[in-house]
Amino acid sequence: MTNRLLVLLDDHWPRDPAADWVLLDPAGRALQQGRSAPAHWPAADRTDGLLGGSQCLWLEVDLPPGPRREQPRLLAYALEEHLIGEADTQHLTPTHSRAEGELRRTGVLVLALSRLKQLIAQFGSLGRPLASLRSLLQTAPAAPTRWVLAGDAHGGILRTAPDHALRAEWRNGAEARDCLEQLLPTALALPQAATPPEALELRLAPGFSLADGSRPLPLPVVAGPAWQWWEGYEHGSELLHGDFTPRERHARHWQPLRLPLALAGLAASVFLIAGLAHILLQRHALNELEARSLALFQQALSGTPAVSPAAQLARVLERERARHGQLASGDLLSLLHGYFLAGGPAPQALDYQAGKLVLELPAETAAGLPGRLALHGLQASAQQNRLTIVPMAAQISTTAP
Repeated sequence: MTNRLLVLLDDHWPRDPAADWVLLDPAGRALQQGRSAPAHWPAADRTDGLLGGSQCLWLEVDLPPGPRREQPRLLAYALEEHLIGEADTQHLTPTHSRAEGELRRTGVLVLALSRLKQLIAQFGSLGRPLASLRSLLQTAPAAPTRWVLAGDAHGGILRTAPDHALRAEWRNGAEARDCLEQLLPTALALPQAATPPEALELRLAPGFSLADGSRPLPLPVVAGPAWQWWEGYEHGSELLHGDFTPRERHARHWQPLRLPLALAGLAASVFLIAGLAHILLQRHALNELEARSLALFQQALSGTPAVSPAAQLARVLERERARHGQLASGDLLSLLHGYFLAGGPAPQALDYQAGKLVLELPAETAAGLPGRLALHGLQASAQQNRLTIVPMAAQISTTAP
């Protein structure tokens, strides 16, 4: 079971070390919540951060079509007119993209690189490395036909569309009312508000409410369910990506593959051990055969040095056959017998000299015979329509002294 600590980080953290936090169980249910400095945060298996305040901007820009690898460069170029500083000093996180004519309307979260590095270093120094970081702008709830104001005593998020939100700051209900009286007319004039909303839905934290104002708001106000700032965290875009991806996340990506890889490694080890055992057994059997062959050779040819026992025995066997009037493997009849056993056609002419038989065959019939003759102990070579045959024993004997 993995409990995680989710910390709400405002513009002043860590200069003001106190921060709102909630301890969540694996199902996302709150176990504890409070506001304190890091020294008093509860222990957890992982720590996530949620950026509040004005640390992030959520913008939309028009991008020309291009390969995915070119998106960072195109985003930086398109954002130049929207940012005060240089685009390369910002950390850009694409959030959504939709086609509008020949261009693509692309959303992007903008966070200062210096702020991102500061947060990563600070959590690292606390011994609580950030596993995830997202923006409160995206986690505030959205409604299809209404605008939603999600807020507490520190400020709120005005969600005007599923892909657009504005941050407002206040310190109490009276300031919140004054802020809305100024913010709503400005938001209604934005291009995103081409279709005015039906109403403004208030989703406020428990214990917080808007004060009555002297002027009516430009939208009907309806009450919604209470808002908890940690709800909807999973809907936000991950800000820790690219060079800032935590090592633990890479490990989690490999986690599902650990068992299959372990099984594959075990199978490979078993196969390797079995293969080595088979090789050792084969080598042992070969050594036994060579020892037996050498013993037979010494028994048959005592006093003769064993240089190539098989070839030497074959040569002696040939001599003994000839001495006892039997056919040797290099005799004409033996060669012809093997040739016809291999399915050779009737030759047109033949020539036999000293254990070598040369046959003249019909055209294109000699090509496939050498392979079949080898099965019957004969060495053959084909050249056009001529086939030369000698016994394999003769070939072996030529290599033996």
